[in-house]
Amino acid sequence: MEELFRALAGLKGKKYDGSYIGRVIWAQMEENEDLSAAIDLRIVRETRKYMKIRIEKEQQAGIEVVLLFPGEKKAAAAPSAELELAELPGAFLHCFTSAEIQCFTQAAGDENPIHEGENPVVPGLQLLQCLHQKYPAAKHIDLRFLQPVYAQEPVYIQREDGLHYGIAGRRRIFAAEITEG
Repeated sequence: MEELFRALAGLKGKKYDGSYIGRVIWAQMEENEDLSAAIDLRIVRETRKYMKIRIEKEQQAGIEVVLLFPGEKKAAAAPSAELELAELPGAFLHCFTSAEIQCFTQAAGDENPIHEGENPVVPGLQLLQCLHQKYPAAKHIDLRFLQPVYAQEPVYIQREDGLHYGIAGRRRIFAAEITEG
């Protein structure tokens, strides 16, 4: 999975500064990983608002990412982004520290400035990796980001109508469809 992340982070330049992931779909195709397998990165579609990228590792695993460019608004979030929570928001997933974010971005080669500073945004691919660690039997994860999550914000998982929702504070931050195999 990390090789796929590094391939995406290889897209560098002013054009990508401040861009963010709107959606990422990860799928595992083969159980056995061939370390010598080649990585194929293709830009499937590009507009001034977004870029759709497909990255595959020779029939073993792949991700498809919709990268949104700065200044563009994402599609409307699910109704009631502010949740009325009478109890704990679900099962604890993780509370990302600034040091963890820095370590992840360095390992992946991600130089996007939104992941730096006093209050960095957690990389979407780091959230994907965390979900995969929580659900190791997953063969497919379709993750839509609704709002950013920042360092030091505890993230919880709530299941509703077959989806896994990420909750930080009183906000839904992502919706994930997870298929275990």
